[in-house]
Amino acid sequence: MGVPPLPDFNLPKSGDTMDEQRKYATPFAATVLAARKLNEIGDKPCPARECAISDAITKAEQILKRIDERWPSKTD
Repeated sequence: MGVPPLPDFNLPKSGDTMDEQRKYATPFAATVLAARKLNEIGDKPCPARECAISDAITKAEQILKRIDERWPSKTD
C-alpha cells in the first residue's frame, strides 16, 4: 500500500504575512499528525477516522499555541 499524496494547500507566497502563513500551518500540521493513524484505519468512513482527524487538528492547534507562547510575534 503506497502513501497517498498530500492535499494541495496552495502554499503561501513569500510576501504573505505571518497570519496568512499560519492559515496553512494548522491544516498541514494536522495532516502530518493524522497521516499514520489514517493509514492504519483505511479509506472507509468510520467514527475512528473522524476521531483521528479531530485529534490531529486539536494537537496541531496546541502545538501552534505553544510556539506562540514561546516566541510571541512582534505585533503582540
